[in-house]
Amino acid sequence: MIASSRPRARAASPRSIERPRRPRSIDVGPPPRSTRKFASRPSARRVDARALFRADRPRPPPASLSSLARSRRVASPRQEFPKRDAALAAGKKDKVVAKAFKEGGKKGVEIEGAADTSGLTCFCTRMQNSAGDIILLEAAMEGMNAVPDPEDPEERKGCSGHISKLIISENEPEKKIAMVAYVTEEHKEKINAIEWMKSVCETDLGGGVGGTPDDASTDTWATCTAVEDTDKGFFYLKMKDNTLAAAIQYLRERGLFNDEEDDEDEENPAADFEW
Repeated sequence: MIASSRPRARAASPRSIERPRRPRSIDVGPPPRSTRKFASRPSARRVDARALFRADRPRPPPASLSSLARSRRVASPRQEFPKRDAALAAGKKDKVVAKAFKEGGKKGVEIEGAADTSGLTCFCTRMQNSAGDIILLEAAMEGMNAVPDPEDPEERKGCSGHISKLIISENEPEKKIAMVAYVTEEHKEKINAIEWMKSVCETDLGGGVGGTPDDASTDTWATCTAVEDTDKGFFYLKMKDNTLAAAIQYLRERGLFNDEEDDEDEENPAADFEW
């Protein structure tokens, strides 16, 4: 048998058979009107929906006048305390100065209440946190005279700037006593801060106190530090007892201090105070 020289035709593979092609896009006509509007203006439909949502929601009640006043409140001017700043500049620790100043603020509120109850306009008292340091005691006096913040009535401090006073602070380890006298403008004609301080230093009560007013003292603000001097007969324990009594005696002589009950029918609230 003779082989044929013609090439044998290959069978068609399944891949080579032409198949109908799928169209890449189908023309289904224009989109619906609502869809076409949303596609052309996507933000408009969202804005309209939000507007409708806000219209359905209940509106909050109008703000009261007090809340508006709080929102528009103007900050009160910051008070200046040069004595406190001087204590910090002198190298005193922040906590020590703040503690003395805070004690003055609290004591000032107590003095204000005592003055309203008794009618007294001059006071003498002791301070604990100044430790016989005249710089800290001056800061405490500033705390007593601080003007309270009208926007925060619950946090009242100071409030006694209208009251003349002499405050005392002792330091037993160093055997010294610091004193600060403050006189208001209303009392300048009746008492003088320097004379008030001199009366305490030169008192004859119990052996005296000693010391002299500082050179920087004025008619409304006087300072003094009395130190124990046994050679001159000034002993710390006696000085400590005499300072407060001598300061009050100065006011009594001028009719500015009355803590006695002269009449049994009339009570004097100042008679119950512990000075």
